[in-house]
Amino acid sequence: MSDYDDYIMRKLSRVPPTGIAGDFSMPRGLFPHQSALTTWAVRRGRSAIFADTGLGKSRMQIAWADAVRKHTGRPVLILAPLAVASQTVLEGAALAVEIQHCRDGAEVGPGINITNYDRLHRFDPSVFGAVVLDESSFDPSLLSVEQEGALLRALADYPRVVARAAELREPHRVARYLEDTAAAFHKFYDVAHVLPKGDEEPSDLHRARLMLVSATRQVIANGLGLLGVSAPERM
Repeated sequence: MSDYDDYIMRKLSRVPPTGIAGDFSMPRGLFPHQSALTTWAVRRGRSAIFADTGLGKSRMQIAWADAVRKHTGRPVLILAPLAVASQTVLEGAALAVEIQHCRDGAEVGPGINITNYDRLHRFDPSVFGAVVLDESSFDPSLLSVEQEGALLRALADYPRVVARAAELREPHRVARYLEDTAAAFHKFYDVAHVLPKGDEEPSDLHRARLMLVSATRQVIANGLGLLGVSAPERM
């Protein structure tokens, strides 16, 4: 094993599973690969399933949401693109899992709830025990402001910076990268309206910027984890 492989294996322990360690049940009707992937995701907690077209991602996210709902005793929210929510409700029925299609927080039930990304601002995230992000339509070409491009390039540079820091045994490169990325984020946030204002309807641009914020949060958390520093949940 190379020095770099050894370094990565040591650092993996800094991102421990946050999922369900005990027993949980899966809905009947899942194929073996769906059950295996969902079980991994439930154990892992914060996870992503990058399954190809036709492998049943909707069923896997429903099974994950159902397991978490039963474990936490709290509602779960699925966020989906337009026209996908009603299809997911039907998929849930085929698995004998009831899903409530909601337009706003007032319609949230005690089980699994689903809404469109466009309506996210009408819900209180603190109500839910977990949130599932269905496939979303992210169009990076909408991010045309100079500061948006600079932040995208900074995030894309993360793997190279980590690999170089490991190769040279210079962890300060990661710390400096995180500082520069945070500065790029502040410049972006100063000029870009991430959320709709007032009665403004959410647009594809708002969604693209929100995903850019989420990606920045994840990269900074990953980098801090490599350095042995915990990332704050909010500031």
